[in-house]
Amino acid sequence: MGTMLEWFDFGLYGAVSAIVFPQVFFPSLDPVAGTLASLASFGVGLAARPLGAVVFSHIGDRAGRKKAMVIAIILMAAASLGMAALPGYDSWGIWAPLLLVALRCVQGLSLGGESTAAQLMAMEYAPPGRRALYGSLVNVGAPLGLGIVSLTLVAIRGAVGEEAFIEWAWRIPFLVGFLMAITGFVIRRYVNETPVFEEAKKKHAPVRRPILTMFKSYPRTVSRLTLLWAANVATAYIVNTYSAAYITKNLGMSSQTVFTLVLTATALGAIATPTGGYLADRVGRKKVLYTGTIISLVGVIAYFPLLNTETWPLMALGMILALNGQGLAFGALGAVLAEHFPTPVRYSGHAATYTLTNLVGGAATPFLAAWLIDTSGTTWSIVAVLVAGYAVSLTMIHRTPETRDVDFYADNMNVVAAR
Repeated sequence: MGTMLEWFDFGLYGAVSAIVFPQVFFPSLDPVAGTLASLASFGVGLAARPLGAVVFSHIGDRAGRKKAMVIAIILMAAASLGMAALPGYDSWGIWAPLLLVALRCVQGLSLGGESTAAQLMAMEYAPPGRRALYGSLVNVGAPLGLGIVSLTLVAIRGAVGEEAFIEWAWRIPFLVGFLMAITGFVIRRYVNETPVFEEAKKKHAPVRRPILTMFKSYPRTVSRLTLLWAANVATAYIVNTYSAAYITKNLGMSSQTVFTLVLTATALGAIATPTGGYLADRVGRKKVLYTGTIISLVGVIAYFPLLNTETWPLMALGMILALNGQGLAFGALGAVLAEHFPTPVRYSGHAATYTLTNLVGGAATPFLAAWLIDTSGTTWSIVAVLVAGYAVSLTMIHRTPETRDVDFYADNMNVVAAR
């Protein structure tokens, strides 16, 4: 639940950044430049995630997974409340967009620690043969959180209309996100530390500098896993973030259409992800990664032609193919990232690879997509970049060893000598 709340807060920014923020925080720019500036501010949150990974890796590998989760959700709650109350450019001038970017950095810092802490809590508690499934249930928090974002925006936009939504009602979901994050904080206070981490503490002292030790011991693993998932990240941000600008500005359709499309695709993603986790425990991680990534590749090639039909069922089909192929693979991802690193640096390894892949694949993607279509005049320029990314991802999956049979307890001592 906590991961769902965090992704609601983080994803909400992306959902409104292309539609609302150019008018509220960047009104002095022309429409294209305003959209680019707003999408660039979106990327700042992803750029801040590696710093969050560094900070929370130290906490998670030394003090425990629980403490990292609690601190992360407090930061996200504070950022959401700040955004809900932040005046626009007309009231505070240049300070408004500057503070918006600062709050986005806090969100990125928080998410840099959240996803890893929650996944490790689940997987280190998982019974034998259920690790990928347990990790995927945490990953469901991402599509669920994004789906609730779309549902909330559909309801508010439908209730108040487009003009009122852009003028003031966009703040309501941020306030809702704050209240949801507080709920998550209360829940997490009563969660116990994982038995795997407690067992590791009994055997030896925590690694002094876990993030540095991890990079020194596993540089190739980090690079490979980062590139393995980057194309799927890029596709997710094209669909969930850039599509809002494309559908409303290039196709001239309403924001309500965008929200209902994303809601439909993410709702199905909440089914695809645990299905991928279940299958990964049965047939192995790599087969699920291959299958989901290839489906997403097909979806990417068909995506913009289907959007350009301006027919809701075909537009929805494009989003479903692009998002739910990777949703299937997402079910195996948590286990893959965790199983390549032993307990003393598992948090650091998982957090570093997960945040770096989001930085590489997502930070500049919405901005780059808007720039490509403005300069080239065709969506095929975006597709070409994504297809190249998928070629790299499939190569990295091929080079990654299968980890289904890794024993979390047996690996505890592997990097102690590297402290």
